Amino acid sequence: MTTSHICTVQTQFRSIEALREAAVSLGLTLEVGGKVRIFERRNDPLTAEFTIQVPTESYDVGFIQAKDGSYDMIGDDMVIKNSYGYESQVLGKNCNKLRQAYAIAVLRQEAKRKGMNITVSKLENS
Repeated sequence: MTTSHICTVQTQFRSIEALREAAVSLGLTLEVGGKVRIFERRNDPLTAEFTIQVPTESYDVGFIQAKDGSYDMIGDDMVIKNSYGYESQVLGKNCNKLRQAYAIAVLRQEAKRKGMNITVSKLENS
């Protein structure tokens, strides 16, 4: 069996709570455990420590713990790396909507920890 569609991306996802908040901000849910649907493994999905299933799409994103304690994103390269020109309507090109939502969630957590608040505004062209 070929596994050319599987992609693991080393990221700096360190906070599961921030990842959960990011998923919610996109209308999704971060689940503990679960299966990650990948094109060439439709009948044998990957297992991950955490998953975000995208009900409106054919592929999911999973997170597996790296040796340094952070979480690497795993999934179909069409979703994670924008292979074949595919762009997830929910997660964004290269999962950038998810990555941006995660960064905002981390900033909110850090601001709260320091007794501050942040306000996020979305620009018309972004």
